Amino acid sequence: MKTLRSILGILCGAALAVVVIIVAESINGIVYKPDDGRTFAQFQEDLQKDMKAMKAWVESLPQSAMVVVLLGWEVGAFLGGGLAALVAGHWRRLHAGVIGTLVLAATAFNFYIMKTQCDISHPDYMIILGLLLPLPASLLGGQIVDMCCPCTTAGATHEMTSRPVEADGAIREGDPPMRQS
Repeated sequence: MKTLRSILGILCGAALAVVVIIVAESINGIVYKPDDGRTFAQFQEDLQKDMKAMKAWVESLPQSAMVVVLLGWEVGAFLGGGLAALVAGHWRRLHAGVIGTLVLAATAFNFYIMKTQCDISHPDYMIILGLLLPLPASLLGGQIVDMCCPCTTAGATHEMTSRPVEADGAIREGDPPMRQS
């Protein structure tokens, strides 16, 4: 059951991260779409077909658009890590870290593809923060879930003593007393 929850947690967290990132990146396509009568879908399709047009459009974007994309990556990692931790229910920061690692890998891949296929160079601050922040953001999401939703599932163990904890948090008769911290 734990393995299934782990897999489900990572899948849900990754899906949420992707959705948040796509929404953040789509905001720029909607806000900064040229006024030539094309719909957002047509505009996006045209950009994917013509790499020179994509480069020209990206280079015409203001720095605030790049900040929106950067925030999308970090918020996606944060929320995805939190959801993965919540669904998994155990080893929460590990599951959150997996999401951060996935977002980090996708960010690095994005930098590489944009440079090699479209000849688009991201601003230095975007590269630095895009590579430094996804893992801590996802771990923070997992930590917040861990603090707000303590693990109370039957069969779980207390982190300090590895002592079984009942679903209602009750101490079973015969259990040694817990250490006070």
